[in-house]
Amino acid sequence: MQLRLEILGKEHESATRRFNARLRAARAPVDFFFPETVSVVAAGFPLVSKRYYVVLEGDEVRGGAYLQDQPMLVGGTVCNVRNIQSPLSEGIVNSKYSSVALFMMKELERHNPFLYSIGMGSELNRYPRLLKALGWTVATVPLFFRVRRASQFIRNLQLLRRNSFRRLASDVSAYSGLGPLMIYAYQAINAKRAIPAASYDRVHRFDGWADEIWDVARREISFSIEHTSTVLNVLFPVKCERLSRIRIIVDGVAVGWAALLISNFHDHRHFGEMRVGTIVDGMAFPRYERHVVAAALRALSEDSVDLVISNQTHELWQNAFRGAGFFTARSTFLLGLSRKLSAEIPISSELRRIHVNRADGDGLSTL
Repeated sequence: MQLRLEILGKEHESATRRFNARLRAARAPVDFFFPETVSVVAAGFPLVSKRYYVVLEGDEVRGGAYLQDQPMLVGGTVCNVRNIQSPLSEGIVNSKYSSVALFMMKELERHNPFLYSIGMGSELNRYPRLLKALGWTVATVPLFFRVRRASQFIRNLQLLRRNSFRRLASDVSAYSGLGPLMIYAYQAINAKRAIPAASYDRVHRFDGWADEIWDVARREISFSIEHTSTVLNVLFPVKCERLSRIRIIVDGVAVGWAALLISNFHDHRHFGEMRVGTIVDGMAFPRYERHVVAAALRALSEDSVDLVISNQTHELWQNAFRGAGFFTARSTFLLGLSRKLSAEIPISSELRRIHVNRADGDGLSTL
């Protein structure tokens, strides 16, 4: 089988339609497909570029992925790192093409050994298992959540409604008030002392104040997207109406910021009918992380969310979320680092200094 890797272009449109049709006909267990209409101009910016790559056998598409190139802090040095998003292979429905994913990953690693991927779901899924087989390091990005409207949470969290007994128990606890009382009590008990006074304002874009925060915060970080204002304004576009940005101010000085995303779910497999606020990213001067989390909670409360969630790896941010009374839960949000990246930032000892959350990769599109 002769395979090759190419940038997706208009000449591939017919082949991608046939590829998508084959996956649909076979009822492939995926939530996405390749675009069937290709823009003439690739999505690109001075520092961040995004484009699809496809694996071809002759004139037929057999797989591919969406790649995002961006500057990232790697062990104290800024490098061009490639994020692999939404990988697809015909091998998931036809064993004849089981080698497509392996070929693609090896080709991508040959072009740029600094690769990473996030999300992926369970470690038992095909993609994370392939990464492990290739010598990648795969780790879980912990999930934190805090309940704002406990009755809505109990009635809609699908984990509590998987059978008739659970549904009855959750409904009784919600309507009796006992369930909400226990949740609010747990959060209050686990929240540490009050945060010193801090105000916040909503901003439309990041400017020099964000650069000043990053210049200091990066000293505590071993791996992260470059959180400069230029990069942030690309990653958090103003045109995304569900996204907001808040700047936290103490004594007249900007000490941190957070990016917040609102999702109104309907019949969702996890959240039912909840309105969920996600703290998708944040940065702060060291030891001001709790100010940011507290301000984000206030801002999301103004937006009337039922639940606040966030995925975090860095120990300073994890401590901030725990200190604000957040629960922790089993996470299916994974981080995969290529062999080259793993060598630069040994995850066994450096995970606590890695700054990865929902803003990385295609995390925003899944919420």
